[in-house]
Amino acid sequence: MTAAAAALALMATLGVAQGGAERAEAQGLEVGGSGNAYYLNDQFTTTANIQFSFGLATDQVYFGDWDGDGVDTPMHRRGATFSLSNANASVAPQQTFTYGRSDDQVLVGDWDGDGVDTLAVRRDTVFHVRNSLSDGSADAVVAYGRSGDTVLVGDWDGSRTDTFAVRRGAQYHVRNTITSGPADVIVQYGRDDDDVLVGDWDGNRSDSFAVRRDATYFIANQIRPGEADVTVIYGRVDDVAFAGDWNGDGADTLGVRRVAAPPPVPADPVNCTGTGANQVDPAVCQTMEAARTDMLALVNAERAERDLPALRLDPCLDEVAQHWAESMAWLRTTGSAHNPDLTADMRACSMRSWGENVARDRVPTPDEQRIMERWLASTGHYNNLMTSSRTLIGVGVAPSSDGHWYYVLDFGQK
Repeated sequence: MTAAAAALALMATLGVAQGGAERAEAQGLEVGGSGNAYYLNDQFTTTANIQFSFGLATDQVYFGDWDGDGVDTPMHRRGATFSLSNANASVAPQQTFTYGRSDDQVLVGDWDGDGVDTLAVRRDTVFHVRNSLSDGSADAVVAYGRSGDTVLVGDWDGSRTDTFAVRRGAQYHVRNTITSGPADVIVQYGRDDDDVLVGDWDGNRSDSFAVRRDATYFIANQIRPGEADVTVIYGRVDDVAFAGDWNGDGADTLGVRRVAAPPPVPADPVNCTGTGANQVDPAVCQTMEAARTDMLALVNAERAERDLPALRLDPCLDEVAQHWAESMAWLRTTGSAHNPDLTADMRACSMRSWGENVARDRVPTPDEQRIMERWLASTGHYNNLMTSSRTLIGVGVAPSSDGHWYYVLDFGQK
């Protein structure tokens, strides 16, 4: 089973320092990140005992038990084509097939209880489930949750069948059948901004949650609120983490995908000038500029509702925010990430204090209201939006080639 970034990832910088990521990593989803080096540990210790490479550094990657032998192994995705390996080793894929559309969100699970993981694709709130690793139509189609929910996959009740749960902050709505309807269990665990993984940590055939804070993992062996049963440190802070059963003993443990060094970002990552490299369709450029204007208006409308003065667009902040949005789009950053040069950029703009909100969303066209709702619901993002001591703002919006839109707000005070 896998761990991955949420479909919508939000990040906030508080004060003058970068804050932590607010992204959910869920078993059953894309691993996320970049790089083709994987470090697995089949015990809860600090050192990997399985290391291998697989595919390309830019591949979308998932883990699952593709042959029913009890061991989770990798699969990479390129568009709607999937290639899998049945070994955690540096070997070529052993099976390739296509399923769904290139822009679908893909989930992995054992939907029919036969011991083999297969795919489902999510389109808004509708899930198209396939019970074999092959081309063809869905075997089941079901609606669950809301369009903005983060989805997790697991066997929550020990039935040997994986089903869906949705996460809303630190609250989890768990459904025990692949059907529409209300949640069977609703539970709180961890914090709103925790990274979350799902696994059967103690081999009791039921999946539960773990939260990750930097390189520390707090694991609960039951779906319940309260203290963790196991706490372990593993990997590096910038690793992308996931979970799986690496030795077939029935218990899930941790793995990480080591982040590859990103390629250098060009000076004009999303080129709307009409000449030179990285040119973008003029219609897309118009949509991008309209979204920037709309986002600024939305920010100030929300501030006006709270009797706060409007933020003024600062040319220097605006350039920084737009370039970072375009950089993430060019890099096709999984989730979203803070500008690593933010401090230097803010000082170059003569700012005494600053903050940053960042988001990514997979939608055909920008949806500023959707992003704003997420930011308003998050304490860190809300504070950046409503801090009265900052009067200046820069707005960045940019599309990536893989169907995502990236958003950046840089706040400042001279």
